[in-house]
Amino acid sequence: MQEPASVFFSLLNLAAHVKGGRYQMKKLSRSHPLRPYYQIWTLLGVTSWLCSALFHTRDTPLTEKLDYFSAAANIMFALYGAGIRLFHAYDSPIRWQLWTTTCLTAYITHITYLSITPRFDYTWNVIFNAILGALHNLFWLCFSVKYLHFRRFPERSITFLPKHYWKPGTLAVLTTLATLFELFDFPPWRRIIDAHSLWHLATAPITILWYWFLTEDGLDAGWKKAKD
Repeated sequence: MQEPASVFFSLLNLAAHVKGGRYQMKKLSRSHPLRPYYQIWTLLGVTSWLCSALFHTRDTPLTEKLDYFSAAANIMFALYGAGIRLFHAYDSPIRWQLWTTTCLTAYITHITYLSITPRFDYTWNVIFNAILGALHNLFWLCFSVKYLHFRRFPERSITFLPKHYWKPGTLAVLTTLATLFELFDFPPWRRIIDAHSLWHLATAPITILWYWFLTEDGLDAGWKKAKD
């Protein structure tokens, strides 16, 4: 095992998705329009962190691509799901088609480029994922801006603010702060703990908090027509 701390913390993230996904599916109605998107996000989360654990166990060209491509898919789908939720694309075939086509095209272009270049473009991979993450956080920050009026729920006015309006913005900030571990690297402590592994450690509890927020958001009275 090449990087035991990163493997262990990757598995913690995997467990966070399993636990969060089970909690979410127990709480949300089967008729809720966002339920299938959240199920896919859980599946991608489990897959990406399993690939991360494999990569940190043994670094090979195959495990490297599995790790990077699944991570990009997970981040892309988080952004995609945020767009579906905030643009209410689940209720608009045109918006759904436009948003789905945009995200799918971007992801396919990304992995195609990385697959055909003679050398894996690590710089571009970092930039691409950073852009996706920044957009995802920006979307949810907008949700938390008290004086930014837009229809947050399909059955409420544009001025309505749920009690949990501040939570996604806080989580977006925490998620951004966690990525600082990737920027401020340091020599491995006892050849086990490094900045990258600490980033994995930081994202595990934040993942659980995202599931709690998304579940609370999905149970809001503004979704009354989506409930059983």
